[in-house]
Amino acid sequence: MWPLGSIYDFIFDALALGTFITEWDEGRVVCNTLLATKESARMYAERLAELAQRLGFDGWLEDFPKSSAILAGDRNYDVYMGIDVFGRGTYGGGQWNTKVALDVLKHSSVSAAIFAPGWVYETKQEPDFRTAQNRWWGLVAKSWGLVQKNPRTLPFYSNFDQGVGRHIFVEGKLVYNNSWSNISCQSMQPVLGVDVDAAKSAIQVLVKITIMNIFTGRSSGSLHFQTGTRIESFKEAKNLIPGDLSFNEPSYSGAQTIMLTGRLEDDHYFMALLFCGEVLLSDMPIHVSYSVQLKHNSLLGLALEFQSISNKRSMILLAPEGRFSSDKVAATGEVDGANELPRKFDAIMPLQVNSLSTQSDTMTKWILNECSLEMPGHTLQNIYVVSYKEVSAPENAGPTLTSSTNYHALLGHITIRTSMKNMTFPPGNAWAFEGEDLFWSSSPEGIKTISVKLVWRLEAESSESRPLYTRFNIYVRKLVGGPDEDITGQEEYLGAARVEAFYVSALAVEPNVTYLRFILQVCAADGTVGKLADAPVLLVAVPR
Repeated sequence: MWPLGSIYDFIFDALALGTFITEWDEGRVVCNTLLATKESARMYAERLAELAQRLGFDGWLEDFPKSSAILAGDRNYDVYMGIDVFGRGTYGGGQWNTKVALDVLKHSSVSAAIFAPGWVYETKQEPDFRTAQNRWWGLVAKSWGLVQKNPRTLPFYSNFDQGVGRHIFVEGKLVYNNSWSNISCQSMQPVLGVDVDAAKSAIQVLVKITIMNIFTGRSSGSLHFQTGTRIESFKEAKNLIPGDLSFNEPSYSGAQTIMLTGRLEDDHYFMALLFCGEVLLSDMPIHVSYSVQLKHNSLLGLALEFQSISNKRSMILLAPEGRFSSDKVAATGEVDGANELPRKFDAIMPLQVNSLSTQSDTMTKWILNECSLEMPGHTLQNIYVVSYKEVSAPENAGPTLTSSTNYHALLGHITIRTSMKNMTFPPGNAWAFEGEDLFWSSSPEGIKTISVKLVWRLEAESSESRPLYTRFNIYVRKLVGGPDEDITGQEEYLGAARVEAFYVSALAVEPNVTYLRFILQVCAADGTVGKLADAPVLLVAVPR
Protein backbone atom coordinates (compact mmCIF):
# COMPACT_ATOMS: atom_id res chain seq x y z
CA MET A 1 0.00 0.00 0.00
CA TRP A 2 1.13 3.56 -0.68
CA PRO A 3 2.13 5.78 2.26
CA LEU A 4 0.10 9.00 2.51
CA GLY A 5 3.14 11.11 1.65
CA SER A 6 3.36 9.40 -1.74
CA ILE A 7 -0.38 9.43 -2.45
CA TYR A 8 -0.75 13.16 -1.90
CA ASP A 9 2.41 13.97 -3.82
CA PHE A 10 1.04 12.74 -7.14
CA ILE A 11 0.57 16.25 -8.48
CA PHE A 12 2.40 15.50 -11.74
CA ASP A 13 -0.33 13.43 -13.42
CA ALA A 14 1.25 10.17 -12.26
CA LEU A 15 -0.88 7.34 -10.93
CA ALA A 16 -0.59 5.87 -7.44
CA LEU A 17 -1.51 2.18 -7.77
CA GLY A 18 -1.87 -0.38 -5.01
CA THR A 19 -0.57 -3.91 -5.67
CA PHE A 20 -2.94 -6.89 -5.67
CA ILE A 21 -0.68 -9.89 -6.09
CA THR A 22 -1.25 -13.64 -5.83
CA GLU A 23 1.74 -15.95 -6.09
CA TRP A 24 2.61 -19.62 -6.39
CA ASP A 25 0.11 -22.44 -5.74
CA GLU A 26 -1.65 -20.56 -2.97
CA GLY A 27 -2.17 -17.65 -5.34
CA ARG A 28 -3.72 -19.94 -7.92
CA VAL A 29 -6.31 -21.04 -5.36
CA VAL A 30 -7.09 -17.40 -4.53
CA CYS A 31 -7.52 -16.50 -8.21
CA ASN A 32 -9.80 -19.45 -8.78
CA THR A 33 -12.00 -18.19 -5.95
CA LEU A 34 -12.01 -14.59 -7.15
CA LEU A 35 -12.76 -15.44 -10.76
CA ALA A 36 -15.09 -18.41 -10.19
CA THR A 37 -18.06 -16.50 -11.62
CA LYS A 38 -18.76 -13.14 -13.18
CA GLU A 39 -20.63 -12.19 -10.03
CA SER A 40 -17.74 -13.01 -7.70
CA ALA A 41 -15.24 -11.23 -9.95
CA ARG A 42 -17.41 -8.10 -10.01
CA MET A 43 -17.96 -8.22 -6.25
CA TYR A 44 -14.22 -8.38 -5.48
CA ALA A 45 -13.51 -5.67 -8.05
CA GLU A 46 -16.05 -3.39 -6.36
CA ARG A 47 -14.47 -4.01 -2.95
CA LEU A 48 -11.02 -3.12 -4.32
CA ALA A 49 -12.40 0.04 -5.91
CA GLU A 50 -14.00 1.08 -2.62
CA LEU A 51 -10.71 0.54 -0.77
CA ALA A 52 -8.78 2.64 -3.30
CA GLN A 53 -11.33 5.44 -3.09
CA ARG A 54 -11.32 5.40 0.71
CA LEU A 55 -7.51 5.53 0.97
CA GLY A 56 -7.02 8.06 -1.81
CA PHE A 57 -5.06 6.24 -4.50
CA ASP A 58 -5.91 5.67 -8.16
CA GLY A 59 -6.35 1.94 -8.63
CA TRP A 60 -4.69 -1.46 -8.47
CA LEU A 61 -1.85 -3.27 -10.16
CA GLU A 62 -2.94 -6.88 -10.63
CA ASP A 63 -0.84 -9.89 -11.58
CA PHE A 64 -3.27 -11.34 -14.14
CA PRO A 65 -3.31 -8.61 -16.84
CA LYS A 66 -4.12 -10.77 -19.86
CA SER A 67 -7.56 -11.55 -18.52
CA SER A 68 -7.96 -7.93 -17.47
CA ALA A 69 -6.99 -6.64 -20.92
CA ILE A 70 -9.67 -8.77 -22.56
CA LEU A 71 -12.29 -7.58 -20.08
CA ALA A 72 -11.20 -3.96 -20.49
CA GLY A 73 -12.14 -3.82 -24.17
CA ASP A 74 -11.26 -0.43 -25.64
CA ARG A 75 -9.76 0.60 -22.29
CA ASN A 76 -6.93 -1.90 -22.73
CA TYR A 77 -4.31 0.79 -22.14
CA ASP A 78 -5.72 1.26 -18.65
CA VAL A 79 -4.42 -2.25 -17.93
CA TYR A 80 -0.80 -2.26 -16.77
CA MET A 81 1.43 -5.26 -17.36
CA GLY A 82 3.74 -5.65 -14.38
CA ILE A 83 7.49 -6.07 -14.77
CA ASP A 84 9.39 -7.29 -11.70
CA VAL A 85 12.79 -5.61 -11.69
CA PHE A 86 14.13 -8.41 -9.48
CA GLY A 87 13.34 -10.72 -12.40
CA ARG A 88 10.98 -13.11 -10.64
CA GLY A 89 9.02 -14.70 -13.47
CA THR A 90 9.61 -11.65 -15.66
CA TYR A 91 10.22 -11.85 -19.39
CA GLY A 92 13.82 -10.88 -20.12
CA GLY A 93 14.93 -11.41 -16.54
CA GLY A 94 14.41 -7.87 -15.21
CA GLN A 95 17.34 -6.15 -13.49
CA TRP A 96 19.56 -4.52 -16.14
CA ASN A 97 17.47 -6.29 -18.81
CA THR A 98 14.15 -4.72 -17.77
CA LYS A 99 14.31 -2.88 -21.08
CA VAL A 100 13.77 -6.21 -22.90
CA ALA A 101 10.23 -6.58 -21.52
CA LEU A 102 9.52 -2.88 -22.03
CA ASP A 103 10.48 -3.11 -25.70
CA VAL A 104 7.91 -5.87 -26.16
CA LEU A 105 5.15 -4.13 -24.21
CA LYS A 106 5.65 -0.91 -26.13
CA HIS A 107 4.20 -2.66 -29.18
CA SER A 108 1.52 -4.60 -27.30
CA SER A 109 -2.02 -3.69 -26.38
CA VAL A 110 -1.42 -2.96 -22.66
CA SER A 111 0.55 -0.45 -20.63
CA ALA A 112 3.53 -1.21 -18.39
CA ALA A 113 4.00 -0.94 -14.63
CA ILE A 114 7.49 -1.34 -13.19
CA PHE A 115 7.48 -3.23 -9.89
CA ALA A 116 10.30 -2.82 -7.33
CA PRO A 117 12.67 -0.39 -9.08
CA GLY A 118 14.29 -0.19 -5.63
CA TRP A 119 16.31 -3.20 -6.83
CA VAL A 120 19.08 -0.78 -7.74
CA TYR A 121 19.38 0.41 -4.14
CA GLU A 122 18.56 -2.85 -2.34
CA THR A 123 21.19 -4.84 -4.25
CA LYS A 124 23.84 -2.08 -4.00
CA GLN A 125 24.57 -1.85 -7.70
CA GLU A 126 28.02 -0.54 -8.64
CA PRO A 127 29.67 1.90 -8.59
CA ASP A 128 27.26 3.81 -6.34
CA PHE A 129 23.52 4.26 -6.01
CA ARG A 130 23.10 7.56 -7.85
CA THR A 131 25.21 6.54 -10.83
CA ALA A 132 23.50 3.16 -11.10
CA GLN A 133 20.08 4.78 -10.63
CA ASN A 134 20.67 7.22 -13.47
CA ARG A 135 21.95 4.44 -15.72
CA TRP A 136 18.98 2.13 -14.99
CA TRP A 137 16.32 4.78 -15.58
CA GLY A 138 18.25 5.89 -18.66
CA LEU A 139 17.68 2.44 -20.15
CA VAL A 140 13.97 2.71 -19.35
CA ALA A 141 13.82 6.11 -21.04
CA LYS A 142 15.66 4.78 -24.08
CA SER A 143 13.04 2.05 -24.47
CA TRP A 144 9.85 3.90 -23.58
CA GLY A 145 10.71 7.45 -24.55
CA LEU A 146 9.29 10.60 -23.00
CA VAL A 147 5.63 9.74 -22.51
CA GLN A 148 4.28 12.46 -20.23
CA LYS A 149 4.67 16.16 -20.85
CA ASN A 150 5.03 18.69 -18.06
CA PRO A 151 4.01 21.38 -17.52
CA ARG A 152 0.51 21.05 -18.96
CA THR A 153 -1.25 23.73 -16.94
CA LEU A 154 -0.40 27.03 -15.28
CA PRO A 155 0.74 28.04 -12.78
CA PHE A 156 3.90 25.97 -13.12
CA TYR A 157 6.51 25.90 -10.39
CA SER A 158 9.59 23.79 -9.76
CA ASN A 159 12.42 24.14 -7.27
CA PHE A 160 13.82 20.79 -8.48
CA ASP A 161 13.45 19.30 -5.01
CA GLN A 162 13.91 15.51 -4.87
CA GLY A 163 12.40 15.00 -1.42
CA VAL A 164 15.73 14.48 0.36
CA GLY A 165 18.51 16.81 1.38
CA ARG A 166 20.87 18.16 3.99
CA HIS A 167 19.30 21.56 4.45
CA ILE A 168 16.11 23.47 3.64
CA PHE A 169 15.81 27.01 2.34
CA VAL A 170 12.68 29.14 2.04
CA GLU A 171 13.06 32.04 -0.42
CA GLY A 172 16.82 32.02 0.06
CA LYS A 173 16.70 31.82 3.87
CA LEU A 174 18.21 28.81 5.61
CA VAL A 175 15.54 27.39 7.94
CA TYR A 176 16.86 23.87 8.55
CA ASN A 177 20.45 22.59 8.51
CA ASN A 178 20.36 18.82 8.88
CA SER A 179 19.66 15.68 6.87
CA TRP A 180 16.01 14.99 6.07
CA SER A 181 13.74 12.91 3.84
CA ASN A 182 10.12 13.62 2.86
CA ILE A 183 8.97 12.28 -0.50
CA SER A 184 5.92 14.56 -0.49
CA CYS A 185 8.29 17.54 -0.91
CA GLN A 186 9.29 16.42 -4.40
CA SER A 187 8.92 19.05 -7.08
CA MET A 188 8.66 18.66 -10.83
CA GLN A 189 11.95 17.12 -11.97
CA PRO A 190 13.83 18.47 -15.01
CA VAL A 191 14.64 16.41 -18.09
CA LEU A 192 18.21 17.75 -18.22
CA GLY A 193 18.90 16.86 -21.82
CA VAL A 194 21.56 18.64 -23.85
CA ASP A 195 20.11 20.61 -26.75
CA VAL A 196 20.59 18.94 -30.11
CA ASP A 197 20.64 21.05 -33.29
CA ALA A 198 20.88 19.02 -36.50
CA ALA A 199 22.56 21.97 -38.25
CA LYS A 200 25.61 21.59 -36.03
CA SER A 201 28.30 18.96 -36.16
CA ALA A 202 28.40 16.43 -33.33
CA ILE A 203 30.80 17.27 -30.53
CA GLN A 204 31.88 14.70 -27.97
CA VAL A 205 31.34 16.29 -24.59
CA LEU A 206 31.07 15.46 -20.91
CA VAL A 207 28.57 17.75 -19.26
CA LYS A 208 28.00 17.52 -15.55
CA ILE A 209 24.84 19.22 -14.32
CA THR A 210 24.66 18.58 -10.62
CA ILE A 211 21.47 18.28 -8.61
CA MET A 212 22.91 19.44 -5.31
CA ASN A 213 22.47 18.09 -1.81
CA ILE A 214 21.61 14.47 -2.35
CA PHE A 215 20.95 12.68 0.97
CA THR A 216 24.23 10.76 0.88
CA GLY A 217 26.26 13.95 0.57
CA ARG A 218 28.46 12.53 -2.16
CA SER A 219 29.33 14.01 -5.51
CA SER A 220 27.57 11.05 -7.15
CA GLY A 221 24.45 13.19 -7.15
CA SER A 222 25.35 14.32 -10.66
CA LEU A 223 23.84 13.68 -14.04
CA HIS A 224 26.26 12.90 -16.85
CA PHE A 225 25.81 13.45 -20.57
CA GLN A 226 28.54 11.99 -22.74
CA THR A 227 29.06 11.30 -26.45
CA GLY A 228 26.55 12.00 -29.17
CA THR A 229 25.43 15.27 -27.61
CA ARG A 230 25.84 18.61 -29.29
CA ILE A 231 26.71 22.07 -28.10
CA GLU A 232 25.89 25.31 -29.83
CA SER A 233 28.81 27.70 -30.30
CA PHE A 234 29.81 30.82 -32.16
CA LYS A 235 33.21 29.40 -33.04
CA GLU A 236 34.93 26.11 -32.32
CA ALA A 237 33.04 24.75 -29.32
CA LYS A 238 34.62 24.59 -25.89
CA ASN A 239 33.01 22.05 -23.63
CA LEU A 240 31.56 22.77 -20.25
CA ILE A 241 34.02 20.83 -18.12
CA PRO A 242 33.07 19.94 -14.55
CA GLY A 243 34.81 22.11 -11.99
CA ASP A 244 35.15 21.71 -8.26
CA LEU A 245 31.81 20.65 -6.78
CA SER A 246 30.65 21.56 -3.30
CA PHE A 247 27.91 19.56 -1.66
CA ASN A 248 26.96 22.56 0.45
CA GLU A 249 25.82 24.80 -2.39
CA PRO A 250 22.85 26.87 -1.19
CA SER A 251 19.32 26.51 -2.49
CA TYR A 252 16.67 29.13 -3.11
CA SER A 253 13.82 26.88 -2.06
CA GLY A 254 13.91 23.41 -0.58
CA ALA A 255 17.14 21.44 -0.81
CA GLN A 256 18.12 21.11 -4.48
CA THR A 257 19.73 23.40 -7.03
CA ILE A 258 20.71 22.91 -10.65
CA MET A 259 24.39 23.78 -10.95
CA LEU A 260 26.16 24.43 -14.23
CA THR A 261 29.89 24.76 -13.79
CA GLY A 262 33.06 24.42 -15.83
CA ARG A 263 34.74 26.38 -18.61
CA LEU A 264 33.07 28.44 -21.31
CA GLU A 265 34.68 30.90 -23.70
CA ASP A 266 33.23 34.40 -23.92
CA ASP A 267 31.76 33.86 -27.37
CA HIS A 268 30.35 30.40 -26.72
CA TYR A 269 27.15 29.26 -25.12
CA PHE A 270 25.52 26.10 -23.82
CA MET A 271 21.88 24.95 -23.79
CA ALA A 272 20.19 22.17 -21.85
CA LEU A 273 16.56 21.09 -21.97
CA LEU A 274 14.81 21.44 -18.61
CA PHE A 275 11.14 20.61 -19.27
CA CYS A 276 9.02 19.29 -22.15
CA GLY A 277 5.58 20.79 -21.74
CA GLU A 278 2.27 21.23 -23.51
CA VAL A 279 0.48 24.32 -22.22
CA LEU A 280 -2.09 25.98 -24.49
CA LEU A 281 -1.91 29.71 -23.78
CA SER A 282 -4.85 32.09 -23.67
CA ASP A 283 -4.94 35.79 -24.51
CA MET A 284 -3.53 36.59 -21.08
CA PRO A 285 0.19 37.33 -20.81
CA ILE A 286 2.39 34.84 -19.02
CA HIS A 287 4.87 35.91 -16.35
CA VAL A 288 8.12 34.04 -15.91
CA SER A 289 10.47 34.32 -12.93
CA TYR A 290 13.54 32.35 -11.93
CA SER A 291 16.28 32.70 -9.32
CA VAL A 292 20.02 32.47 -10.01
CA GLN A 293 23.39 32.78 -8.35
CA LEU A 294 26.31 33.71 -10.58
CA LYS A 295 30.10 33.74 -10.27
CA HIS A 296 32.82 35.18 -12.49
CA ASN A 297 31.13 36.90 -15.44
CA SER A 298 28.64 34.09 -15.93
CA LEU A 299 25.07 34.73 -17.11
CA LEU A 300 22.09 32.43 -17.27
CA GLY A 301 18.92 32.83 -19.34
CA LEU A 302 15.86 30.77 -20.16
CA ALA A 303 14.64 29.88 -23.63
CA LEU A 304 10.96 29.10 -24.24
CA GLU A 305 9.85 27.21 -27.33
CA PHE A 306 6.31 27.74 -28.65
CA GLN A 307 4.18 26.19 -31.38
CA SER A 308 1.41 28.10 -33.15
CA ILE A 309 -1.93 26.75 -34.36
CA SER A 310 -0.33 26.41 -37.81
CA ASN A 311 2.49 24.31 -36.26
CA LYS A 312 5.09 27.04 -36.68
CA ARG A 313 7.74 26.90 -34.00
CA SER A 314 9.30 29.93 -32.39
CA MET A 315 11.99 30.29 -29.72
CA ILE A 316 12.20 33.24 -27.33
CA LEU A 317 15.23 33.94 -25.16
CA LEU A 318 14.72 35.56 -21.77
CA ALA A 319 18.05 37.19 -20.98
CA PRO A 320 19.40 39.82 -18.59
CA GLU A 321 20.18 43.23 -20.07
CA GLY A 322 23.76 43.45 -21.27
CA ARG A 323 25.27 41.21 -23.86
CA PHE A 324 21.95 40.42 -25.51
CA SER A 325 20.42 43.87 -25.31
CA SER A 326 17.16 43.90 -27.23
CA ASP A 327 17.78 47.45 -28.44
CA LYS A 328 21.21 46.52 -29.76
CA VAL A 329 19.87 43.46 -31.57
CA ALA A 330 17.01 45.45 -33.11
CA ALA A 331 19.30 48.22 -34.31
CA THR A 332 22.27 46.23 -35.63
CA GLY A 333 21.26 42.59 -35.78
CA GLU A 334 24.52 41.82 -34.04
CA VAL A 335 25.66 41.36 -30.48
CA ASP A 336 29.30 42.03 -29.65
CA GLY A 337 30.32 41.01 -33.13
CA ALA A 338 28.98 37.49 -32.70
CA ASN A 339 25.29 37.13 -33.49
CA GLU A 340 24.92 33.40 -34.03
CA LEU A 341 23.16 32.89 -30.69
CA PRO A 342 20.62 35.69 -31.27
CA ARG A 343 19.86 34.27 -34.72
CA LYS A 344 18.78 31.02 -33.09
CA PHE A 345 15.93 32.89 -31.39
CA ASP A 346 12.94 34.65 -32.87
CA ALA A 347 12.96 37.27 -30.11
CA ILE A 348 14.98 38.29 -27.08
CA MET A 349 13.04 39.54 -24.10
CA PRO A 350 14.87 41.60 -21.47
CA LEU A 351 14.51 40.61 -17.84
CA GLN A 352 13.77 42.72 -14.79
CA VAL A 353 16.53 41.85 -12.33
CA ASN A 354 16.07 42.09 -8.56
CA SER A 355 18.67 41.25 -5.94
CA LEU A 356 17.35 39.19 -3.04
CA SER A 357 20.50 39.32 -0.89
CA THR A 358 20.43 40.69 2.65
CA GLN A 359 22.89 41.14 5.51
CA SER A 360 21.46 38.16 7.40
CA ASP A 361 23.76 35.20 7.96
CA THR A 362 20.90 32.87 7.05
CA MET A 363 20.25 34.51 3.68
CA THR A 364 22.04 33.67 0.45
CA LYS A 365 22.69 36.05 -2.43
CA TRP A 366 20.10 35.19 -5.05
CA ILE A 367 19.01 37.23 -8.06
CA LEU A 368 15.39 37.09 -9.18
CA ASN A 369 14.86 37.49 -12.94
CA GLU A 370 11.35 38.33 -14.18
CA CYS A 371 9.73 38.80 -17.57
CA SER A 372 6.25 39.03 -19.13
CA LEU A 373 5.27 38.07 -22.68
CA GLU A 374 2.17 37.37 -24.74
CA MET A 375 1.79 34.36 -27.05
CA PRO A 376 -2.00 33.96 -27.46
CA GLY A 377 -3.11 30.73 -29.07
CA HIS A 378 0.38 29.23 -28.90
CA THR A 379 1.41 26.10 -27.03
CA LEU A 380 4.34 26.35 -24.64
CA GLN A 381 6.46 23.28 -25.25
CA ASN A 382 10.14 23.18 -24.33
CA ILE A 383 11.95 25.13 -21.62
CA TYR A 384 15.75 25.42 -21.85
CA VAL A 385 18.47 26.86 -19.65
CA VAL A 386 21.03 28.93 -21.57
CA SER A 387 24.56 29.49 -20.23
CA TYR A 388 26.76 32.24 -21.63
CA LYS A 389 29.24 34.91 -20.52
CA GLU A 390 29.11 38.66 -20.01
CA VAL A 391 31.74 40.00 -22.42
CA SER A 392 31.86 43.61 -21.23
CA ALA A 393 33.38 43.76 -17.76
CA PRO A 394 32.33 46.33 -15.16
CA GLU A 395 34.61 49.36 -14.84
CA ASN A 396 35.88 48.31 -11.41
CA ALA A 397 36.45 44.68 -12.40
CA GLY A 398 39.90 43.17 -12.12
CA PRO A 399 41.96 42.30 -15.19
CA THR A 400 41.20 38.58 -14.90
CA LEU A 401 37.42 38.90 -15.18
CA THR A 402 37.08 39.14 -18.94
CA SER A 403 39.88 36.68 -19.65
CA SER A 404 38.57 33.94 -17.34
CA THR A 405 36.85 30.98 -18.97
CA ASN A 406 35.40 29.79 -15.66
CA TYR A 407 31.65 29.42 -15.64
CA HIS A 408 29.48 28.86 -12.58
CA ALA A 409 25.73 29.38 -12.20
CA LEU A 410 23.01 28.04 -9.90
CA LEU A 411 19.37 27.87 -10.92
CA GLY A 412 17.15 27.91 -7.84
CA HIS A 413 13.59 27.73 -9.19
CA ILE A 414 11.29 28.49 -12.12
CA THR A 415 7.76 29.92 -11.98
CA ILE A 416 5.41 30.48 -14.92
CA ARG A 417 1.95 31.91 -14.23
CA THR A 418 -0.73 34.13 -15.74
CA SER A 419 -0.79 36.67 -12.91
CA MET A 420 1.95 39.25 -12.49
CA LYS A 421 1.31 39.68 -8.78
CA ASN A 422 2.18 37.16 -6.11
CA MET A 423 -0.60 35.11 -4.59
CA THR A 424 -2.42 36.79 -1.73
CA PHE A 425 -3.20 34.72 1.35
CA PRO A 426 -6.14 34.83 3.76
CA PRO A 427 -5.29 36.37 7.15
CA GLY A 428 -4.20 34.06 9.93
CA ASN A 429 -7.55 34.28 11.72
CA ALA A 430 -9.30 32.89 8.61
CA TRP A 431 -7.84 29.49 9.41
CA ALA A 432 -8.96 27.03 12.08
CA PHE A 433 -5.61 25.80 13.46
CA GLU A 434 -5.93 23.20 16.22
CA GLY A 435 -4.08 20.47 18.10
CA GLU A 436 -5.37 16.93 18.61
CA ASP A 437 -4.14 13.94 20.63
CA LEU A 438 -1.77 16.11 22.66
CA PHE A 439 0.57 14.13 24.93
CA TRP A 440 3.24 15.38 27.35
CA SER A 441 6.04 13.33 28.87
CA SER A 442 9.08 14.10 31.04
CA SER A 443 12.56 12.61 31.27
CA PRO A 444 14.34 12.00 34.60
CA GLU A 445 16.42 15.11 33.85
CA GLY A 446 13.26 17.21 33.77
CA ILE A 447 13.12 17.72 30.00
CA LYS A 448 9.54 17.69 28.77
CA THR A 449 8.51 16.47 25.34
CA ILE A 450 5.29 17.10 23.45
CA SER A 451 3.59 14.98 20.80
CA VAL A 452 0.60 16.47 19.04
CA LYS A 453 -1.30 16.19 15.77
CA LEU A 454 -1.68 19.64 14.20
CA VAL A 455 -4.71 20.04 11.92
CA TRP A 456 -6.03 23.06 10.07
CA ARG A 457 -8.67 24.14 7.60
CA LEU A 458 -9.66 27.34 5.89
CA GLU A 459 -12.93 28.62 7.33
CA ALA A 460 -15.74 29.15 4.78
CA GLU A 461 -13.50 27.57 2.17
CA SER A 462 -14.71 27.77 -1.41
CA SER A 463 -14.14 25.00 -3.93
CA GLU A 464 -12.01 27.38 -6.00
CA SER A 465 -9.61 28.18 -3.16
CA ARG A 466 -8.59 24.66 -2.15
CA PRO A 467 -6.18 23.86 -5.05
CA LEU A 468 -4.34 27.15 -4.57
CA TYR A 469 -2.62 26.12 -1.34
CA THR A 470 -0.53 23.07 -2.05
CA ARG A 471 2.03 23.02 0.75
CA PHE A 472 2.35 24.06 4.38
CA ASN A 473 5.53 24.75 6.37
CA ILE A 474 5.28 24.23 10.14
CA TYR A 475 7.41 26.13 12.67
CA VAL A 476 7.50 26.48 16.43
CA ARG A 477 8.67 29.37 18.58
CA LYS A 478 9.49 28.64 22.22
CA LEU A 479 8.47 31.37 24.65
CA VAL A 480 9.32 32.17 28.26
CA GLY A 481 7.39 34.35 30.65
CA GLY A 482 4.32 35.65 28.86
CA PRO A 483 3.02 34.34 25.55
CA ASP A 484 4.80 37.14 23.66
CA GLU A 485 8.30 36.65 25.10
CA ASP A 486 10.89 34.81 23.00
CA ILE A 487 13.64 32.43 24.14
CA THR A 488 15.22 31.57 20.79
CA GLY A 489 14.87 34.76 18.78
CA GLN A 490 13.58 32.89 15.74
CA GLU A 491 11.25 30.16 14.61
CA GLU A 492 12.35 26.54 14.59
CA TYR A 493 11.43 24.73 11.39
CA LEU A 494 9.64 21.44 12.06
CA GLY A 495 8.67 20.17 8.62
CA ALA A 496 6.29 20.43 5.66
CA ALA A 497 2.96 18.85 4.70
CA ARG A 498 0.92 18.47 1.53
CA VAL A 499 -2.21 17.66 3.49
CA GLU A 500 -3.91 19.66 6.21
CA ALA A 501 -2.32 17.74 9.08
CA PHE A 502 1.15 17.38 10.62
CA TYR A 503 2.26 15.18 13.52
CA VAL A 504 4.83 16.55 15.97
CA SER A 505 6.57 13.67 17.73
CA ALA A 506 8.49 14.04 21.01
CA LEU A 507 9.52 17.68 20.55
CA ALA A 508 11.90 18.61 23.38
CA VAL A 509 10.87 21.60 25.51
CA GLU A 510 13.47 23.27 27.76
CA PRO A 511 12.57 23.72 31.47
CA ASN A 512 12.17 27.52 31.31
CA VAL A 513 9.79 27.47 28.29
CA THR A 514 6.23 28.37 29.24
CA TYR A 515 4.47 28.47 25.85
CA LEU A 516 4.86 26.91 22.42
CA ARG A 517 3.66 28.96 19.48
CA PHE A 518 3.12 26.71 16.45
CA ILE A 519 3.11 28.66 13.18
CA LEU A 520 1.57 27.53 9.88
CA GLN A 521 3.17 29.03 6.75
CA VAL A 522 0.88 28.62 3.75
CA CYS A 523 2.43 28.10 0.30
CA ALA A 524 0.68 28.48 -3.06
CA ALA A 525 0.84 26.38 -6.22
CA ASP A 526 2.97 29.03 -7.95
CA GLY A 527 5.66 28.83 -5.25
CA THR A 528 4.57 31.98 -3.42
CA VAL A 529 5.16 31.72 0.33
CA GLY A 530 2.99 33.42 2.93
CA LYS A 531 4.58 35.77 5.47
CA LEU A 532 5.18 34.32 8.90
CA ALA A 533 3.97 37.53 10.51
CA ASP A 534 0.51 36.95 9.00
CA ALA A 535 0.43 33.16 9.45
CA PRO A 536 -2.07 31.15 11.52
CA VAL A 537 -0.83 30.49 15.07
CA LEU A 538 -1.62 27.85 17.70
CA LEU A 539 -0.53 28.68 21.27
CA VAL A 540 0.05 25.75 23.64
CA ALA A 541 0.81 26.28 27.34
CA VAL A 542 3.55 24.11 28.83
CA PRO A 543 2.32 22.33 32.00
CA ARG A 544 4.27 23.14 35.15
